Amino acid sequence: MLAVLSLTLVSAAYGQNAAREVDSLFREDQFYVGFQYNLLNNGPSGVAQYGLSGGVQLGVIRDMPISKNRQWSLGIGLGYELDYLNHNIQISKDSNDQLNYRVLSLNDFDSNKLVTHSLSFPVEFRWRNATPSEHKFFRIYPGFRLSKIFSNRASFKLNSEVLKYTSRLGLETWQYGPTLSLGYAQFNLSLYYGLNKMFTKEAMNNGAPKDMSKIKLGLILYIL
Repeated sequence: MLAVLSLTLVSAAYGQNAAREVDSLFREDQFYVGFQYNLLNNGPSGVAQYGLSGGVQLGVIRDMPISKNRQWSLGIGLGYELDYLNHNIQISKDSNDQLNYRVLSLNDFDSNKLVTHSLSFPVEFRWRNATPSEHKFFRIYPGFRLSKIFSNRASFKLNSEVLKYTSRLGLETWQYGPTLSLGYAQFNLSLYYGLNKMFTKEAMNNGAPKDMSKIKLGLILYIL
């Protein structure tokens, strides 16, 4: 799967270069693939991460130039995000289906993971020093991203005990925050800073960490 994706991206990049030679009405960076590291922000005392908490994002952005030289533009898109967090907050349910949250010692479990799948709606105000014949250029894309979680899973494992929950975990299903992508050529640094809390008010009343949000740092590849 990764090999096919890589070949597709390389082919698209070469196609982009060839088309640029004759296209004075070019559009930039209309597809993206990104890899990111997820960080918990404003976590209370005792909350910790372990191992690698990563994620993948991909999608399409409609590039709409707003200057005559087409170096300034507005981008509006639709994407998909997969995120997972390795952390020490156990999410569980009792016999009455009541959610409970506990901050554990890292020695109290073998694995404890939260996985989310989201639709994302990025908006970017874009500057790049591209020309019709130059395919390597600098870019600075500040923006904003709104995401809707449509699937989630919490899993806990200790020896032979395995707990998994796939619905109603107390997460805020809508997440939003400013973004920034900047770099040169196809590869760029990306940043997302979550503005709203990870958990709902009801979940926080049941022991979920208050005021905690996410920061995402990574690399993003733009093509076409």
